[in-house]
This record gives sequence, structure tokens and C-alpha cells, in this order.
Amino acid sequence: MTRTPILALHGTASNAKQWRSLRQSMAEERRVLTPDLPGYGASGMADLPATPGMVSRLQAVCELLDTLDQPCHVVGHSFGGALALRLGVIRPERVVSISVYEPTALAVFHSCTQPLDQRFLGEFRRLGQITASASPQVAMESFVNYWMGPGQWTQLSSANQQTLTAVARSAARDFQDALLDLEQPTTPSWYSGPVQMLCGDSTIPASRRIAQLLMKRLPNASLQTMTGAGHMGPMTHSRDFHTAYRAFLRRVENDVQSPPVAECSTAKCA
Repeated sequence: MTRTPILALHGTASNAKQWRSLRQSMAEERRVLTPDLPGYGASGMADLPATPGMVSRLQAVCELLDTLDQPCHVVGHSFGGALALRLGVIRPERVVSISVYEPTALAVFHSCTQPLDQRFLGEFRRLGQITASASPQVAMESFVNYWMGPGQWTQLSSANQQTLTAVARSAARDFQDALLDLEQPTTPSWYSGPVQMLCGDSTIPASRRIAQLLMKRLPNASLQTMTGAGHMGPMTHSRDFHTAYRAFLRRVENDVQSPPVAECSTAKCA
């Protein structure tokens, strides 16, 4: 039997290479599809859809899914995680399960009125404004220092800084697309299939809050914390991430393959 393939969606300012270790780890088990999202890698700015929004951003991914002869598991990190959750809503028949590591699903703040939630939302709005209006270097320095901690930009090599600066416009579009969900007139629907929510215990408070809010909205989700990991956990703690993800896949596929057990009394089943 052909094992269900995996579709892996990378985060902001990254590309398909982010999932190289996952693809290598799963090489003997199943196929792992790792497309460059529009605006990154082999897919340049010209490939970004003219209409902003998460759904239009997923158009190329949906076209890829339609080339497969079976549904797939979807895994996503950060902005890729937010796209994965939206993909489960617009194309549920093509998605078996979703695993997300700290998804920037900003739509989860829709209708939230608590001061803490408003503070986090304000942080994302400000970061979105900076990436859209500041110089590429200032934009990506702010981006890196927000997610990885103050001063982390200066710890990067000049080559890495240049690589990140080159995708500043794409990063700004990610924020625009993610924030657009908040302007919808009603709260968006959420994926009802199995979801693995992963979060690092050394991450920023906003990521933990998004995970908590998502757990209240996703009807079939479990939350796991990765020890010692921050927002870049799938790369910095790839072995732990792969172990957790494999365990989730086993649970999902065992549930799918196991036939339902009829409820009956001992006497009737004897």
C-alpha cells in the first residue's frame, strides 16, 4: 500500500530548503512535497497573486494537490502553519491531517477583546507596518529580533543578512495576507480533522497565546511542547520535531485504518 504523502509548507523568509531534513528523514517511508511558496525560493515576487489573502496565496498549493492521486498530510511552520490550517478549510477532501509548529494564524484574534490579545495583535500589526514601509534591512532586522530575541540580527553572518533582506517584500506580503483575515466580517471556520499543535517552551509569549487560542477553536487538536525550542524549533530541534511528527502520523493512520468496534454487551458478543 502506498503511504500517504506529506506536503510541507515553510515559514516567512524561508523556502523549501527548510524541510530538507524532514524530507531526508522520511525518505524511506513516504514522499515529502516541499514547494516554494509564492515570493520565495524558485518562486519569485512575480508569482505572488495580485489579490491579497490566504486563499489566493494557496492557489499554487491547491494546484499541486490536484496533481496527486490521493490526499496528503500537511505540515507547516509559522506562516506556513497558518496556510496549512486554511488549506484544511478550503480543501478538506485533500487533507488527511495537519501538523503545525507555532502557526501565525492571526485570524484567531478575531473578536478577542482581552488586553493581552490586543497587545499581541498590536505587536503583529506594528511588525507588519515595519516590514511594509521600512528599508529591507530594518524590516528584516526587526523581524528576526522579534521572533528570535533582541540582538539576534547582529549574530547572523553578512551572507544570511543579505539573504533575508532580499525577501523583505515577500515577508511584508505574508503579514498583509495573515492580517487580512482579521478584516473578515465573520469569524473564519476552522479545520475539523486531526491537528497536531507544536510549540517551543522557549518561544515568545505571542506564539504560546496563538496556540492556546487555536486549541479552543480546533475540535480535534492536541498540543505538545518541545523542550528547549524557540520559534525556529523545526530547524534548531529537528530530531525532536521529527520524532513528535512521526508519532502523530502513526496515531492518525492507525485511527484511519482501524475499523470501528461495535458497542455491545458481553453476552451478545460472546
